[in-house]
Amino acid sequence: MQFFSYLEPSEIRRVHEASLEILEEVGLLVRSQKARRRFAEHGARVDEANERVRLPADIVEKYRAMVPPTITLRGATRPAT
Repeated sequence: MQFFSYLEPSEIRRVHEASLEILEEVGLLVRSQKARRRFAEHGARVDEANERVRLPADIVEKYRAMVPPTITLRGATRPAT
């Protein structure tokens, strides 16, 4: 049962494709040398001089596949007063 939907499936696809393009072409500014090293170990292209990490789409998809397909959101509970 679906209670709400933020985007249509075609819109989700467009956002995802644009995100992949940004991660691959623009990349991320990663100031931590240790983090850049970890990204490189997992297939990212790292530009040490500019502290830029670029993630090829296949790498993003590989690790995205490891994320559970659903999550459960719950509100915080407060003790009864």
